Amino acid sequence: MYKISDRNKIFIFIIFISLFLFHQNNVKAEEKSNFYNNGLSYAIKGEFKLAKDEFQKALDEEPEKRSEYSSCIETIDDAISGKIKIETAKHIFQGIIYGERGQYDEEINEFTKAIKMNQEYGPLYKNRGFVYYQDKSLDELACDDYTKAIELGDFNHTFLLRGYAYFRLKKYDLAIADLTKSIELDQKKSESYSNRGITYGLKGEYLKAIADYSKAIEINPDDADTYANRGTAYYKIGKKELAYKDFNKALEIDPSNNRALSNRGAYYADEGKHEKSISEYNQVLKYYPDDYLAYLNRGVSYSKLNKYDKAVSDYTKALEIKPDYVLLYIFRGAAYMVLGDKEKGCTDFKKACELGNCDLYEKTKSVGDCE
Repeated sequence: MYKISDRNKIFIFIIFISLFLFHQNNVKAEEKSNFYNNGLSYAIKGEFKLAKDEFQKALDEEPEKRSEYSSCIETIDDAISGKIKIETAKHIFQGIIYGERGQYDEEINEFTKAIKMNQEYGPLYKNRGFVYYQDKSLDELACDDYTKAIELGDFNHTFLLRGYAYFRLKKYDLAIADLTKSIELDQKKSESYSNRGITYGLKGEYLKAIADYSKAIEINPDDADTYANRGTAYYKIGKKELAYKDFNKALEIDPSNNRALSNRGAYYADEGKHEKSISEYNQVLKYYPDDYLAYLNRGVSYSKLNKYDKAVSDYTKALEIKPDYVLLYIFRGAAYMVLGDKEKGCTDFKKACELGNCDLYEKTKSVGDCE
Protein backbone atom coordinates (compact mmCIF):
# COMPACT_ATOMS: atom_id res chain seq x y z
CA MET A 1 0.00 0.00 0.00
CA TYR A 2 1.00 3.63 -0.47
CA LYS A 3 2.46 4.84 2.82
CA ILE A 4 2.36 8.35 4.22
CA SER A 5 6.06 8.01 4.95
CA ASP A 6 6.61 7.99 1.18
CA ARG A 7 5.51 11.59 0.91
CA ASN A 8 9.05 12.88 1.45
CA LYS A 9 10.07 11.02 -1.69
CA ILE A 10 7.51 13.02 -3.59
CA PHE A 11 7.83 16.46 -2.00
CA ILE A 12 11.59 16.43 -2.27
CA PHE A 13 12.16 19.89 -3.63
CA ILE A 14 10.88 23.37 -4.11
CA ILE A 15 10.96 24.59 -7.65
CA PHE A 16 13.65 27.23 -7.60
CA ILE A 17 12.47 29.72 -10.14
CA SER A 18 15.51 30.44 -12.25
CA LEU A 19 13.91 33.38 -13.97
CA PHE A 20 16.66 34.26 -16.37
CA LEU A 21 14.23 36.50 -18.23
CA PHE A 22 15.91 38.18 -21.13
CA HIS A 23 16.02 41.94 -20.65
CA GLN A 24 14.96 43.91 -23.65
CA ASN A 25 13.52 47.24 -24.51
CA ASN A 26 9.86 47.38 -23.70
CA VAL A 27 8.03 46.78 -26.97
CA LYS A 28 4.62 47.62 -25.56
CA ALA A 29 3.10 50.88 -26.59
CA GLU A 30 3.94 53.63 -24.13
CA GLU A 31 2.44 57.06 -23.83
CA LYS A 32 4.70 59.39 -25.72
CA SER A 33 5.32 63.11 -25.51
CA ASN A 34 2.82 65.30 -27.34
CA PHE A 35 5.80 66.84 -29.09
CA TYR A 36 6.70 63.40 -30.44
CA ASN A 37 3.18 62.81 -31.71
CA ASN A 38 3.16 66.25 -33.32
CA GLY A 39 6.46 65.43 -34.98
CA LEU A 40 5.05 62.26 -36.50
CA SER A 41 2.05 64.18 -37.84
CA TYR A 42 4.30 66.73 -39.53
CA ALA A 43 6.70 64.06 -40.83
CA ILE A 44 4.13 62.00 -42.73
CA LYS A 45 3.13 65.20 -44.55
CA GLY A 46 6.75 65.93 -45.47
CA GLU A 47 6.94 69.00 -43.22
CA PHE A 48 10.34 67.95 -41.95
CA LYS A 49 11.58 71.20 -40.42
CA LEU A 50 8.50 71.43 -38.20
CA ALA A 51 8.75 67.70 -37.43
CA LYS A 52 12.40 68.00 -36.42
CA ASP A 53 11.63 70.90 -34.09
CA GLU A 54 8.92 68.81 -32.38
CA PHE A 55 11.17 65.75 -32.04
CA GLN A 56 13.88 67.94 -30.49
CA LYS A 57 11.36 69.31 -27.98
CA ALA A 58 10.34 65.71 -27.17
CA LEU A 59 13.99 64.81 -26.63
CA ASP A 60 14.49 67.79 -24.32
CA GLU A 61 11.36 66.80 -22.39
CA GLU A 62 12.15 63.07 -22.15
CA PRO A 63 15.92 62.54 -22.48
CA GLU A 64 15.54 58.95 -21.29
CA LYS A 65 14.00 58.20 -24.70
CA ARG A 66 16.99 59.58 -26.54
CA SER A 67 17.46 56.53 -28.75
CA GLU A 68 13.92 56.64 -30.11
CA TYR A 69 13.63 60.39 -30.61
CA SER A 70 17.15 60.79 -31.98
CA SER A 71 16.50 58.14 -34.62
CA CYS A 72 13.52 60.20 -35.85
CA ILE A 73 15.72 63.28 -36.12
CA GLU A 74 18.39 61.27 -37.98
CA THR A 75 15.77 60.01 -40.45
CA ILE A 76 14.70 63.58 -41.15
CA ASP A 77 18.32 64.69 -41.60
CA ASP A 78 18.89 61.83 -44.05
CA ALA A 79 15.79 62.82 -46.02
CA ILE A 80 16.79 66.49 -46.13
CA SER A 81 20.35 65.62 -47.20
CA GLY A 82 19.12 63.31 -49.94
CA LYS A 83 20.53 60.15 -48.37
CA ILE A 84 17.03 58.70 -48.59
CA LYS A 85 14.06 59.76 -50.66
CA ILE A 86 11.37 62.00 -49.21
CA GLU A 87 8.74 59.32 -49.86
CA THR A 88 10.93 56.77 -48.08
CA ALA A 89 10.94 58.93 -44.96
CA LYS A 90 7.17 59.33 -45.14
CA HIS A 91 6.74 55.54 -45.26
CA ILE A 92 9.08 55.19 -42.26
CA PHE A 93 7.08 57.63 -40.16
CA GLN A 94 3.76 56.15 -41.27
CA GLY A 95 5.10 52.76 -40.19
CA ILE A 96 6.05 54.17 -36.81
CA ILE A 97 2.52 55.52 -36.38
CA TYR A 98 1.07 52.10 -37.19
CA GLY A 99 3.44 50.58 -34.65
CA GLU A 100 2.29 53.00 -31.96
CA ARG A 101 -1.25 51.75 -32.62
CA GLY A 102 -0.22 48.09 -32.45
CA GLN A 103 -0.93 47.58 -36.18
CA TYR A 104 2.24 45.61 -36.84
CA ASP A 105 1.30 44.10 -40.21
CA GLU A 106 0.68 47.59 -41.56
CA GLU A 107 3.94 48.77 -39.97
CA ILE A 108 5.88 46.00 -41.71
CA ASN A 109 4.17 46.88 -45.00
CA GLU A 110 5.27 50.53 -44.73
CA PHE A 111 8.87 49.57 -43.92
CA THR A 112 8.88 47.12 -46.84
CA LYS A 113 7.72 49.89 -49.19
CA ALA A 114 10.50 52.09 -47.85
CA ILE A 115 13.09 49.35 -48.38
CA LYS A 116 12.06 48.96 -52.02
CA MET A 117 12.80 52.67 -52.49
CA ASN A 118 16.15 52.67 -50.64
CA GLN A 119 17.54 49.15 -50.54
CA GLU A 120 20.96 50.22 -49.24
CA TYR A 121 19.69 52.07 -46.16
CA GLY A 122 20.53 49.95 -43.12
CA PRO A 123 18.17 51.48 -40.52
CA LEU A 124 15.17 50.36 -42.58
CA TYR A 125 16.10 46.71 -42.16
CA LYS A 126 16.77 47.22 -38.46
CA ASN A 127 13.37 48.85 -37.97
CA ARG A 128 11.55 46.10 -39.83
CA GLY A 129 13.56 43.47 -37.98
CA PHE A 130 12.43 44.94 -34.68
CA VAL A 131 8.80 44.65 -35.74
CA TYR A 132 9.37 41.03 -36.77
CA TYR A 133 10.96 40.44 -33.37
CA GLN A 134 7.77 41.46 -31.60
CA ASP A 135 6.15 38.36 -33.13
CA LYS A 136 8.03 35.44 -31.57
CA SER A 137 7.31 33.26 -34.60
CA LEU A 138 9.26 35.65 -36.83
CA ASP A 139 12.63 35.67 -35.06
CA GLU A 140 14.40 34.18 -38.08
CA LEU A 141 13.11 37.03 -40.26
CA ALA A 142 14.24 39.49 -37.60
CA CYS A 143 17.75 37.98 -37.66
CA ASP A 144 17.84 38.23 -41.45
CA ASP A 145 16.94 41.92 -41.35
CA TYR A 146 19.39 42.70 -38.55
CA THR A 147 22.12 40.91 -40.49
CA LYS A 148 21.35 42.97 -43.60
CA ALA A 149 21.47 46.17 -41.53
CA ILE A 150 24.88 45.17 -40.17
CA GLU A 151 26.15 44.37 -43.67
CA LEU A 152 25.11 47.90 -44.68
CA GLY A 153 27.07 49.36 -41.78
CA ASP A 154 24.27 50.11 -39.30
CA PHE A 155 25.81 49.00 -36.00
CA ASN A 156 23.72 51.26 -33.73
CA HIS A 157 22.03 48.82 -31.33
CA THR A 158 21.86 46.24 -34.13
CA PHE A 159 24.18 43.65 -32.58
CA LEU A 160 22.24 43.96 -29.32
CA LEU A 161 18.93 43.47 -31.12
CA ARG A 162 20.18 40.49 -33.11
CA GLY A 163 21.54 39.05 -29.89
CA TYR A 164 18.00 39.20 -28.45
CA ALA A 165 16.64 37.33 -31.47
CA TYR A 166 19.38 34.68 -31.37
CA PHE A 167 18.65 34.20 -27.67
CA ARG A 168 14.99 33.51 -28.32
CA LEU A 169 15.99 31.06 -31.03
CA LYS A 170 18.15 29.32 -28.38
CA LYS A 171 21.26 30.05 -30.44
CA TYR A 172 23.13 31.02 -27.30
CA ASP A 173 26.67 31.08 -28.68
CA LEU A 174 25.60 33.41 -31.48
CA ALA A 175 23.75 35.56 -28.94
CA ILE A 176 26.88 35.81 -26.79
CA ALA A 177 28.98 36.75 -29.82
CA ASP A 178 26.59 39.57 -30.75
CA LEU A 179 26.30 40.84 -27.19
CA THR A 180 30.09 40.82 -26.91
CA LYS A 181 30.28 42.89 -30.11
CA SER A 182 27.67 45.25 -28.67
CA ILE A 183 29.88 45.69 -25.59
CA GLU A 184 32.93 46.37 -27.75
CA LEU A 185 31.00 49.13 -29.53
CA ASP A 186 29.61 50.67 -26.32
CA GLN A 187 31.04 49.58 -22.98
CA LYS A 188 28.52 51.69 -21.06
CA LYS A 189 25.43 49.85 -22.32
CA SER A 190 24.30 47.94 -19.24
CA GLU A 191 21.75 45.81 -21.11
CA SER A 192 24.51 44.22 -23.20
CA TYR A 193 26.21 42.96 -20.03
CA SER A 194 23.01 41.91 -18.29
CA ASN A 195 21.74 40.00 -21.32
CA ARG A 196 25.06 38.30 -21.90
CA GLY A 197 24.97 37.33 -18.24
CA ILE A 198 21.52 35.82 -18.71
CA THR A 199 22.77 33.84 -21.68
CA TYR A 200 25.79 32.56 -19.77
CA GLY A 201 23.44 31.57 -16.96
CA LEU A 202 21.32 29.46 -19.28
CA LYS A 203 24.50 27.73 -20.45
CA GLY A 204 25.39 26.96 -16.83
CA GLU A 205 28.38 29.33 -16.87
CA TYR A 206 27.41 31.05 -13.64
CA LEU A 207 30.72 32.71 -12.80
CA LYS A 208 30.73 34.48 -16.17
CA ALA A 209 27.09 35.38 -15.62
CA ILE A 210 27.87 36.90 -12.21
CA ALA A 211 30.75 38.93 -13.67
CA ASP A 212 28.45 40.37 -16.35
CA TYR A 213 25.64 41.12 -13.90
CA SER A 214 28.12 42.88 -11.64
CA LYS A 215 29.33 45.04 -14.52
CA ALA A 216 25.74 45.86 -15.48
CA ILE A 217 25.00 46.86 -11.88
CA GLU A 218 28.11 49.06 -11.84
CA ILE A 219 26.71 50.93 -14.88
CA ASN A 220 23.08 50.90 -13.76
CA PRO A 221 22.73 50.28 -10.00
CA ASP A 222 18.95 50.75 -10.09
CA ASP A 223 18.05 47.69 -12.17
CA ALA A 224 16.13 45.32 -9.88
CA ASP A 225 16.03 42.54 -12.47
CA THR A 226 19.81 42.35 -12.67
CA TYR A 227 20.15 42.01 -8.90
CA ALA A 228 17.50 39.26 -8.98
CA ASN A 229 19.30 37.43 -11.78
CA ARG A 230 22.68 37.74 -10.09
CA GLY A 231 21.09 36.38 -6.94
CA THR A 232 19.85 33.38 -8.90
CA ALA A 233 23.35 32.78 -10.28
CA TYR A 234 24.85 33.02 -6.79
CA TYR A 235 22.27 30.52 -5.59
CA LYS A 236 23.21 28.12 -8.37
CA ILE A 237 26.83 28.02 -7.19
CA GLY A 238 25.86 27.60 -3.54
CA LYS A 239 26.46 31.18 -2.37
CA LYS A 240 23.06 31.44 -0.75
CA GLU A 241 23.75 34.40 1.50
CA LEU A 242 24.96 36.50 -1.41
CA ALA A 243 21.86 35.39 -3.31
CA TYR A 244 19.64 36.43 -0.43
CA LYS A 245 21.30 39.88 -0.29
CA ASP A 246 20.72 40.38 -4.00
CA PHE A 247 17.06 39.38 -3.75
CA ASN A 248 16.66 41.87 -0.90
CA LYS A 249 18.38 44.61 -2.88
CA ALA A 250 16.15 43.96 -5.88
CA LEU A 251 13.09 44.32 -3.67
CA GLU A 252 14.38 47.56 -2.17
CA ILE A 253 14.39 48.95 -5.71
CA ASP A 254 11.16 47.30 -6.83
CA PRO A 255 8.98 45.72 -4.09
CA SER A 256 6.86 43.97 -6.72
CA ASN A 257 9.76 42.35 -8.60
CA ASN A 258 8.49 38.88 -9.44
CA ARG A 259 11.77 37.05 -9.81
CA ALA A 260 13.16 38.48 -6.56
CA LEU A 261 10.01 37.70 -4.57
CA SER A 262 9.73 34.22 -6.08
CA ASN A 263 13.36 33.34 -5.59
CA ARG A 264 13.44 34.70 -2.05
CA GLY A 265 10.43 32.50 -1.40
CA ALA A 266 12.37 29.55 -2.76
CA TYR A 267 15.34 30.51 -0.57
CA TYR A 268 13.13 30.47 2.55
CA ALA A 269 11.65 27.11 1.53
CA ASP A 270 15.11 25.65 0.98
CA GLU A 271 16.04 26.82 4.47
CA GLY A 272 12.94 25.09 5.86
CA LYS A 273 11.22 28.40 6.64
CA HIS A 274 7.96 27.51 4.95
CA GLU A 275 5.78 30.09 6.69
CA LYS A 276 8.08 32.81 5.33
CA SER A 277 8.09 31.12 1.95
CA ILE A 278 4.29 31.15 1.88
CA SER A 279 4.30 34.83 2.80
CA GLU A 280 6.58 35.59 -0.15
CA TYR A 281 4.36 33.72 -2.59
CA ASN A 282 1.35 35.54 -1.18
CA GLN A 283 3.07 38.72 -2.29
CA VAL A 284 3.87 37.29 -5.70
CA LEU A 285 0.24 36.37 -6.23
CA LYS A 286 -0.90 39.79 -5.04
CA TYR A 287 1.02 41.37 -7.91
CA TYR A 288 0.89 38.47 -10.40
CA PRO A 289 -2.34 36.48 -9.85
CA ASP A 290 -1.72 34.27 -12.90
CA ASP A 291 1.72 33.05 -11.82
CA TYR A 292 1.20 29.29 -11.79
CA LEU A 293 4.69 28.63 -10.42
CA ALA A 294 3.87 30.73 -7.36
CA TYR A 295 0.81 28.56 -6.70
CA LEU A 296 2.91 25.44 -7.23
CA ASN A 297 5.67 26.56 -4.87
CA ARG A 298 3.26 27.79 -2.23
CA GLY A 299 1.48 24.45 -2.51
CA VAL A 300 4.74 22.60 -1.87
CA SER A 301 5.37 24.69 1.24
CA TYR A 302 1.85 23.97 2.46
CA SER A 303 2.59 20.27 1.94
CA LYS A 304 5.78 20.57 3.94
CA LEU A 305 3.64 21.98 6.77
CA ASN A 306 1.18 19.06 6.37
CA LYS A 307 -1.52 21.45 5.11
CA TYR A 308 -2.47 19.21 2.23
CA ASP A 309 -5.93 20.65 1.67
CA LYS A 310 -4.40 24.05 1.02
CA ALA A 311 -1.74 22.44 -1.17
CA VAL A 312 -4.43 20.76 -3.29
CA SER A 313 -6.20 24.09 -3.64
CA ASP A 314 -3.02 25.77 -4.88
CA TYR A 315 -2.17 22.99 -7.33
CA THR A 316 -5.72 23.11 -8.67
CA LYS A 317 -5.50 26.87 -9.17
CA ALA A 318 -2.18 26.45 -10.95
CA LEU A 319 -3.70 23.83 -13.25
CA GLU A 320 -6.45 26.26 -14.21
CA ILE A 321 -3.67 28.50 -15.51
CA LYS A 322 -1.31 25.80 -16.85
CA PRO A 323 -3.40 22.67 -17.53
CA ASP A 324 -0.63 20.66 -19.21
CA TYR A 325 2.10 21.13 -16.60
CA VAL A 326 2.90 17.57 -15.60
CA LEU A 327 4.52 18.36 -12.25
CA LEU A 328 1.27 19.83 -10.95
CA TYR A 329 -0.56 16.54 -11.49
CA ILE A 330 2.22 14.66 -9.72
CA PHE A 331 2.19 16.98 -6.71
CA ARG A 332 -1.59 17.19 -6.47
CA GLY A 333 -1.90 13.45 -6.90
CA ALA A 334 0.58 12.88 -4.09
CA ALA A 335 -1.33 15.28 -1.84
CA TYR A 336 -4.58 13.46 -2.58
CA MET A 337 -2.93 10.14 -1.70
CA VAL A 338 -1.71 11.49 1.63
CA LEU A 339 -5.25 12.75 2.31
CA GLY A 340 -6.53 9.22 1.61
CA ASP A 341 -8.32 10.09 -1.66
CA LYS A 342 -6.86 7.35 -3.84
CA GLU A 343 -9.32 7.82 -6.66
CA LYS A 344 -8.35 11.43 -7.26
CA GLY A 345 -4.68 10.68 -6.63
CA CYS A 346 -4.67 7.90 -9.22
CA THR A 347 -6.52 10.10 -11.69
CA ASP A 348 -3.79 12.73 -11.37
CA PHE A 349 -0.98 10.19 -11.65
CA LYS A 350 -2.61 8.74 -14.77
CA LYS A 351 -2.88 12.22 -16.28
CA ALA A 352 0.80 12.83 -15.50
CA CYS A 353 1.58 9.57 -17.28
CA GLU A 354 -0.39 10.71 -20.32
CA LEU A 355 1.74 13.85 -20.31
CA GLY A 356 4.96 11.84 -20.23
CA ASN A 357 5.82 11.11 -16.58
CA CYS A 358 4.65 7.64 -15.52
CA ASP A 359 6.89 7.02 -12.50
CA LEU A 360 4.32 7.46 -9.72
CA TYR A 361 1.49 5.96 -11.74
CA GLU A 362 3.52 2.79 -12.33
CA LYS A 363 4.64 2.70 -8.71
CA THR A 364 1.12 2.99 -7.31
CA LYS A 365 -0.13 0.40 -9.79
CA SER A 366 2.58 -2.01 -8.71
CA VAL A 367 1.43 -1.89 -5.07
CA GLY A 368 -2.24 -2.11 -5.99
CA ASP A 369 -3.27 1.44 -5.14
CA CYS A 370 -4.08 2.42 -8.72
CA GLU A 371 -5.51 0.41 -11.57
